[in-house]
Amino acid sequence: MTKLLTKSIRHTFVRGGYFYFSRRVPADLQHHYRYPRIVLGLRTRSELRARGQAVVTNAKLETYWAQLRLVNAQLIGSKLLKHAPDVANVDPTTAAAPVSSVKLSDALALYVNLKGKDRGKGFRIAA
Repeated sequence: MTKLLTKSIRHTFVRGGYFYFSRRVPADLQHHYRYPRIVLGLRTRSELRARGQAVVTNAKLETYWAQLRLVNAQLIGSKLLKHAPDVANVDPTTAAAPVSSVKLSDALALYVNLKGKDRGKGFRIAA
């Protein structure tokens, strides 16, 4: 008896022999998008390549969505503060950056120095 698989790779579909990545936008983030679904052509007919690209694309999308959720998160207990501004009404995209900000390149160098001492060249490239 053969088992019929309707979907061999998660978050993908095939049209015309090519693989496409597809994810529904979560309800709490739909106001950031024009459409309720993200569809991206993976430009491959290979199931193996499509599987790898779908995993990477999904991870990037989940990371981006987590960042959007953090930016829009309310400070826990903000209503209990005496003289603090209403954090819920502050637009984080227009808020000024802190004066003592850290550059991403400096953070990467520190991370590689701390975590990559006994690791090969591949670790530094991936970081």
